[in-house]
Amino acid sequence: MNPQRWEHIADEFEAAGLMDKKVDVDSFLFRTQTNNWKWLLNVLLVIAILIIVITLILAKFYRLNRHLQAKISSAAWRWKGTQERAIDRLRHRRAQPPWFPGTIGEEFDRTERNDTTLSLLELDLDYFNTSMTLTIGGDRALVFVASVCRGAVRSIDSVGRVGGEEFMILLPNATAKDAQMVAERILSILEDTPLRLADGQKITLTASIGVAELLDHEDIASLMRRVDQAMY
Repeated sequence: MNPQRWEHIADEFEAAGLMDKKVDVDSFLFRTQTNNWKWLLNVLLVIAILIIVITLILAKFYRLNRHLQAKISSAAWRWKGTQERAIDRLRHRRAQPPWFPGTIGEEFDRTERNDTTLSLLELDLDYFNTSMTLTIGGDRALVFVASVCRGAVRSIDSVGRVGGEEFMILLPNATAKDAQMVAERILSILEDTPLRLADGQKITLTASIGVAELLDHEDIASLMRRVDQAMY
């Protein structure tokens, strides 16, 4: 539309007395909103930026997820290899002459020679020969308990398996009170750290532990009888 033309017509109508007051032509005429396309362009620009940001975030999460999966797979592979090697060592030890007599003999002689103390722990897994063997297999439980015992003692202590589900722990330079603290620590770790099975389930292992300290003029056989009796 031509605004000047309509203003001229309005003046003619007013001069002829056909209108009482001057008409606002701007309010009468329809004018195209020239800034509509700018608003639409801004909206499209914001949407494009959001799409780019979301795409970058998703790509970052994808890379992190791939990296995490790779680390989990690597850790699982290493754990499986470690567990298999530990099981092989346990089987090998079982097939060889027992380690315990020689080790306790050496510690007994050292204790007598240096006039120090020596304590002995005997650990027996509960229900090992029944439900445990049927549900999870003995090897997995033995490896787990052996690792718990080794983690609860000092570097100078000795941990070994002496029977199907029995472990002996030698504690040089340790009193009965010290040995009792070690036993409580082992039982606490077993209680607080369930064993994870191959299918993802968890079970809590329990054990009985006997504690005895070598007495003056006592021999090895007597010490072993007392620690065995202390479990019951």
